Amino acid sequence: RLQKVDVRGGPPVTICNVALRVRGASWGPDDTIVLGGYNSGLSRVPAGGGVPVSLTATDDSEEYHAWPQVLPDGRNVLFTVFTTRGRSFVAILSLETAEWRILEGTEDSAQPRYLESGHLVYARGGSLSGTRFDAVQCATVGSAVPLVSDVHTRRAAGMELADFAVSRTGSLVYVPATAASNETHL
Repeated sequence: RLQKVDVRGGPPVTICNVALRVRGASWGPDDTIVLGGYNSGLSRVPAGGGVPVSLTATDDSEEYHAWPQVLPDGRNVLFTVFTTRGRSFVAILSLETAEWRILEGTEDSAQPRYLESGHLVYARGGSLSGTRFDAVQCATVGSAVPLVSDVHTRRAAGMELADFAVSRTGSLVYVPATAASNETHL
């Protein structure tokens, strides 16, 4: 089940039942939630509850689409494409046209996060990289630069995940690579 809970407290409220393991979720300004799935594409569900609707589908070369982030405009979604050959790419989906494409220069990258400064941060090989991002054209601008090289990563469901988060205003938190704990509870 996908559930939400009020930050002031209270019982969890079920938004929907999910058939597969969720791999990331992003709450959009239109009060819908985009979900990434394991062995599936992206889907979307109203935050008030309902049935998830498919947004993308994987083909024979793709395992799944995961770690979505709805951009502030509410019309586009960043996400990661994981291939059957163990590669990953950052992609962008238009919610208006349902078309998506891989962003240039994001080979072997995952977990994209957009910052309102006009930058894109993502995980790549145990480090974090960043590049300028044109949110109007939905395209990377220039080459990526390394940001942090000692980010803790872990293997899950055939992929390497980096333990980090970035606020839209640019504050970065991450677990250093030297951290020994694998605890994953709140």
